[in-house]
Amino acid sequence: MELRAVDMNLHGMFLFTNERVGVGELLHVEVLVPGGPLKMFVRVRFCGETQSGHGIGVELHLVDSKYRALWAEFYQLVLGEFLQEAKAA
Repeated sequence: MELRAVDMNLHGMFLFTNERVGVGELLHVEVLVPGGPLKMFVRVRFCGETQSGHGIGVELHLVDSKYRALWAEFYQLVLGEFLQEAKAA
């Protein structure tokens, strides 16, 4: 299934979905980023309602070093864009 990831950080992300999974479950995901698709296993840390809607909070768990480097690069890019927008506002 295709999901939208938001509220990301260097160690995880929040996935908007109506799916319900157990905390602690291991999920295999593929994240599409400019550097290519990243394949990784994530551990569910939260599943439920937030102010933004229902979703799953996951922590990166088993990630190949190549993919972890691409994730860090993508995160830095997104963070830089966010900080630029915050300065302009």
